[in-house]
Amino acid sequence: MPRGNATENGEQQSAQAPFGFPQFSKLPPEIQGQIFTEAIVKPNIHIIGVKREIAVGTWRFKFGPVPKNSDPSGYRRLQDLSIVNRRAYATMRLATEKHNVRLPFRGLNNRIDGVEDLVVFNIPQSRTHIAGYFHPDHQILNPGATNFDYNGLAEKVAGIQKVAIKHCDHHEICNLIWCIFRCAHPDGPHTHHINHRWRMCPDELFGLLNSFPSLREFYIILEPARTNDQRRAMEAYTKNFYSLPASSPLRRGLATFHSRDHTYLELHQSLMRCHDDWSGPTSPSGGTVHTLRFKDYRNVVTMLSELRDRCFLGDVDEKAHPDTRRYVAQMCRLSVEERKKIVFKVLLPVPDGMQEGWEGEKGEAFRAMMKNVKL
Repeated sequence: MPRGNATENGEQQSAQAPFGFPQFSKLPPEIQGQIFTEAIVKPNIHIIGVKREIAVGTWRFKFGPVPKNSDPSGYRRLQDLSIVNRRAYATMRLATEKHNVRLPFRGLNNRIDGVEDLVVFNIPQSRTHIAGYFHPDHQILNPGATNFDYNGLAEKVAGIQKVAIKHCDHHEICNLIWCIFRCAHPDGPHTHHINHRWRMCPDELFGLLNSFPSLREFYIILEPARTNDQRRAMEAYTKNFYSLPASSPLRRGLATFHSRDHTYLELHQSLMRCHDDWSGPTSPSGGTVHTLRFKDYRNVVTMLSELRDRCFLGDVDEKAHPDTRRYVAQMCRLSVEERKKIVFKVLLPVPDGMQEGWEGEKGEAFRAMMKNVKL
């Protein structure tokens, strides 16, 4: 948005008492600036729309913003804040000017923190070839002899260290055509066992992620099903998370990201526990501790382990054949030491308004339960 429009619209909004505080516009500029600075929630999560684009002899991803009315990205929040008034505009500019990474599409205000912020690639699902194959060994399977443009993608996403993809929860096994990261071999080890319904082929995920020259963290966003048991599990996990002291090593070590309407919490096994009666009015002191179960969580964790150990670190596996180890080493864009540092985790999106811990007896029961947990 042009600066003049931002200022003009901002003065009008300021006159209409932003944040329900009629005297806000009369505060000194320094105090207004401090308030806007506090309103910047970090780290942010940014969602990018993805489409397939075919060129001569190759195919690639075309990126763009998600429609604003349905985009919860953090950079949208900064845009909204920047139009409040001149002070807000200046505060947002100062907050983003130091960021030298841009989202891979044209935009005036899409600077992000490439080190701390999380970028989610929103790849649509389709029963047609919305995307081809990503792994180098599978390029021959792409229609029309079109190879994926690895270097073009690497140039666009340089500097982005934290990447996420939403879990494909609508597909039975990963060789179906409408699964984006589908297995190239329908009878391969990832598809013929019912226990390996990973929804995503680790080889294909590797083919895409190997194009990210700055990759340090990869996340699968596991959106819980809209059922009562999944909702209760999400509520219990969220309360467990926010019952941890902010200064505790576990709380500080868990990944947390923010969008305009959700907080994304890292799923950690130590917090996936709850008393049976925590959701009821009675004391949990005599309840039985059980595990919080999220649909497909274990399958996703198993798939991520395969992605890390076999695909990214196959060349350091002493049990692997020497030719296999050499091939993996030649194929990987990152060095062995860089690949060893990549972390693979699962995130749970939690709607705003749920960020609070247990209280009273339930809080005491949670703290007693955590004393017996080995971190």
